[in-house]
Amino acid sequence: MKHIFEGPAEVFAAIIRLPNNRGDLYDTIKHVLPIIINYIAGVHGLTTPEEVWQVIAPLIPETEMPDIMEAILEEGRAQGRQEGRQEGRQEERREFVSRILRDGLMSTDQIATTFRIDKNEVERIAADVLKTDSH
Repeated sequence: MKHIFEGPAEVFAAIIRLPNNRGDLYDTIKHVLPIIINYIAGVHGLTTPEEVWQVIAPLIPETEMPDIMEAILEEGRAQGRQEGRQEGRQEERREFVSRILRDGLMSTDQIATTFRIDKNEVERIAADVLKTDSH
């Protein structure tokens, strides 16, 4: 905590030095460093990944760079896969609700209650169905 009021380069340098005393650099980066980086970036107004990387890159030993880059890339890939799955589930739910509404099987209230979907979301889908069907 003593480094928290220093500039971002000093804070990142202190964090990167931590694994030398307490364990493996890769494990620290994979599990802890992303959270700390986001926090420090927010405190110091670093708003883009490029700004953060400009501060961090000079602090990382060249021999560690490939492992770190792979950890960062894998974290990004995992986040992208998660977001893609979430978007897919939302689209499936939207299509499901649209079919029920088009077929007149249930009201918006019934859909919201039965499937535990926010009523406002069901009403937005219903409005989209009406627009699509009227064209």
